[in-house]
Amino acid sequence: MGMAQAAKELFEKNLKYSNGEPVKVVIADTTIGRVAEAAACEEQFEFVVKMAVIIQEMMNDLSTVMLWSRLKSVPENILIRFI
Repeated sequence: MGMAQAAKELFEKNLKYSNGEPVKVVIADTTIGRVAEAAACEEQFEFVVKMAVIIQEMMNDLSTVMLWSRLKSVPENILIRFI
């Protein structure tokens, strides 16, 4: 766990998202040595993974809406040329 903590500190100290915010690293509560530890780790991160999927889907929907809004504002004769 010591190496994981050291890597976490290194990443959070030196890496930033494109908006300048430092990255956040999450480490499992225990190491994974057997099936029981793997199941506990999966359970710990299950919520995080579900939230990431939901956020990604929302971003995809938003991108689609923004693109459709732009296309609706383009005159039809120009739009037909690009299709």
